[in-house]
Amino acid sequence: MSRMITTTQAAALRGVARVTVRRWCQQGKIHGAIRIGRDWMIPASATLPEIGPGGKRMHKTR
Repeated sequence: MSRMITTTQAAALRGVARVTVRRWCQQGKIHGAIRIGRDWMIPASATLPEIGPGGKRMHKTR
């Protein structure tokens, strides 16, 4: 099993709030995230969603 990190650790790495990372996990935006009880564990190698300036999520243009 690969090394896992908490939502708090992932939030610190990305520079966002812990609740944001939890929401990404609930929405399935972090591949490999698993729920243990009420907490989420995220593979350290997981790709987190991109965040643009001002905390806005970056959208792909159509």
